[in-house]
Order: sequence, then C-alpha cells, then structure tokens
Amino acid sequence: MAEDRPVATTETVSRIAALEANLARALLGKPEAIRRVVVALLAEGHVLIEDVPGVGKTV
Repeated sequence: MAEDRPVATTETVSRIAALEANLARALLGKPEAIRRVVVALLAEGHVLIEDVPGVGKTV
C-alpha cells in the first residue's frame, strides 16, 4: 500500500515553500492561515476564513 502514496521530493517541498513565501508577501502576519490554505489546496479541500472586516479575506 505504501507504493500508492506519492513521495514528497525536495523539488515538491521547495515549490510548496515558494508558494507559501509568495502568499506571505500578500497576506502579511498570517503564516498559520497561509499554511492551512496551502494544505487545503493540496488536499483539494475547502477553507472558511474568518477574521475582522477589511483584512483581505477575498484575495
């Protein structure tokens, strides 16, 4: 069963890190939210972002 799972390569990890870094340039001070959104994106899931008005949740 282990052969069915994709293995995280250094290239994959570096691309995910680059994605998080690019998102961090637009969403300042929200590293945990960025990480959760990236995880949901990779898992083909959904994210409900809650915060105060005016912080750019719809970016």
